[in-house]
Amino acid sequence: MGYRCNTSLVIDHYSESDNAHSYILIDVGKTFREQVLRWFTLHNIPRIDSVRLMIMISYILYYFSF
Repeated sequence: MGYRCNTSLVIDHYSESDNAHSYILIDVGKTFREQVLRWFTLHNIPRIDSVRLMIMISYILYYFSF
Protein backbone atom coordinates (compact mmCIF):
# COMPACT_ATOMS: atom_id res chain seq x y z
CA MET A 1 0.00 0.00 0.00
CA GLY A 2 1.39 3.36 -0.99
CA TYR A 3 1.50 6.55 1.01
CA ARG A 4 -0.24 9.60 -0.37
CA CYS A 5 -0.04 13.13 0.97
CA ASN A 6 -0.09 16.74 -0.16
CA THR A 7 3.19 18.09 -1.45
CA SER A 8 5.22 20.44 0.75
CA LEU A 9 8.80 21.62 0.79
CA VAL A 10 11.07 22.26 3.77
CA ILE A 11 14.15 24.42 3.28
CA ASP A 12 16.96 24.01 5.79
CA HIS A 13 18.79 27.36 5.79
CA TYR A 14 22.11 27.34 7.62
CA SER A 15 23.58 30.67 8.73
CA GLU A 16 27.34 30.51 9.16
CA SER A 17 27.41 33.81 11.05
CA ASP A 18 24.86 32.59 13.63
CA ASN A 19 25.90 28.95 13.41
CA ALA A 20 22.20 28.04 13.38
CA HIS A 21 19.61 26.37 11.16
CA SER A 22 16.27 27.91 10.14
CA TYR A 23 13.53 25.70 8.75
CA ILE A 24 11.14 27.21 6.22
CA LEU A 25 8.03 25.26 5.19
CA ILE A 26 6.39 25.98 1.85
CA ASP A 27 2.72 24.99 1.66
CA VAL A 28 0.74 23.23 4.36
CA GLY A 29 -1.92 20.80 3.18
CA LYS A 30 -4.66 18.83 4.82
CA THR A 31 -2.26 15.95 5.51
CA PHE A 32 0.31 18.15 7.29
CA ARG A 33 0.12 16.21 10.56
CA GLU A 34 0.84 12.91 8.82
CA GLN A 35 3.75 14.49 6.93
CA VAL A 36 5.30 15.73 10.17
CA LEU A 37 4.98 12.37 11.87
CA ARG A 38 6.40 10.48 8.91
CA TRP A 39 9.04 12.75 7.35
CA PHE A 40 10.14 15.35 9.91
CA THR A 41 11.24 12.70 12.37
CA LEU A 42 12.93 10.68 9.62
CA HIS A 43 14.98 13.71 8.50
CA ASN A 44 15.56 15.16 12.00
CA ILE A 45 13.66 18.41 11.45
CA PRO A 46 13.16 19.73 15.00
CA ARG A 47 10.89 22.72 14.29
CA ILE A 48 9.45 25.06 11.67
CA ASP A 49 10.53 28.70 11.88
CA SER A 50 8.46 30.06 9.01
CA VAL A 51 5.53 28.96 6.83
CA ARG A 52 4.93 30.28 3.31
CA LEU A 53 1.54 29.64 1.72
CA MET A 54 1.59 29.55 -2.08
CA ILE A 55 -2.15 29.51 -2.82
CA MET A 56 -4.69 31.87 -1.33
CA ILE A 57 -8.16 30.35 -1.33
CA SER A 58 -11.11 32.64 -0.73
CA TYR A 59 -12.80 30.42 1.88
CA ILE A 60 -9.63 30.39 3.98
CA LEU A 61 -9.52 34.18 3.93
CA TYR A 62 -13.23 34.26 4.81
CA TYR A 63 -12.70 31.85 7.74
CA PHE A 64 -9.86 33.89 9.24
CA SER A 65 -11.67 37.22 8.85
CA PHE A 66 -13.92 36.49 11.86
